[in-house]
Amino acid sequence: MNRITRHWKVSLYIAGVVAAAWLWFGILKFGLRMDEWVAITVLMWIPGLLSILFRVGFKEGFDDVGWRVGKARCWSWAYLGPLVLASLSIMLALLLGRATLAPHLQDQTMLDAVF
Repeated sequence: MNRITRHWKVSLYIAGVVAAAWLWFGILKFGLRMDEWVAITVLMWIPGLLSILFRVGFKEGFDDVGWRVGKARCWSWAYLGPLVLASLSIMLALLLGRATLAPHLQDQTMLDAVF
């Protein structure tokens, strides 16, 4: 595959993900009501599902995606690295007064911040 074709496919994929996400937000904003976890789960799956559609549509197959179990060290970094970084970031923000814990976390939703 030449460079222009690859750049065109990547650009088309990015445009498709952005369009699908905005469409999903529009559907949520103007009508469809559902549990928050369902709405966020669908939003999180848009890039993955679109990539599968693109691979099938462009007949690229899945041989080069690297779907195999790696070393335990890599799995440890993949799970613990983001957890450690997020914990350190939150602790630093709390110590510096840049973040506060809300008293009624169960009353808040993630979608409220979006809309």
